[in-house]
Amino acid sequence: MSEQKKTRPKAEEAVSKLLSGETQKNALDFISFMKDNKLSLGYASNSWKSTYKGKSVCYLLVHENEWTLRFSHFTREKWFVDYDCYIIEAKLKDFIVNNINPRNCPGRDCGASKSRTILGKNFDEVCTCWPLYLKNLSGEDIEYIKKYILVIKKYIADLPVVDKK
Repeated sequence: MSEQKKTRPKAEEAVSKLLSGETQKNALDFISFMKDNKLSLGYASNSWKSTYKGKSVCYLLVHENEWTLRFSHFTREKWFVDYDCYIIEAKLKDFIVNNINPRNCPGRDCGASKSRTILGKNFDEVCTCWPLYLKNLSGEDIEYIKKYILVIKKYIADLPVVDKK
């Protein structure tokens, strides 16, 4: 990771260097999807931040033999409430609900978990830092996360433009 910080590589370069086989193929498929949908991936301190119209969408992290997606400050602050009406497909709702991150931040104890209702399901504890945190997505899971990202993109596109005069 310290090498990444120095060289600021493109996400594809890190994936090609650190991942192999099906894991590499799936991560490259995800990156291609992001580019095809005009969702930039800019280097951001050992990860790649995806934005759309200046709003954060998610973070892609690539480590030896592992890639993860963490959904960003913008989406986590909304707690799925403002754009839950965009999530129509029942299987997509199930995918999100089944992948909610309980209790603590991955890899550390932030102690910032709270009870929440997400897409109609009550959770006693949900990590308030990264409520949706996914590792080594493959197959059908990648298709669901693509649909979810398109929901976020649609939500951002529909936000009212604020005149800064």
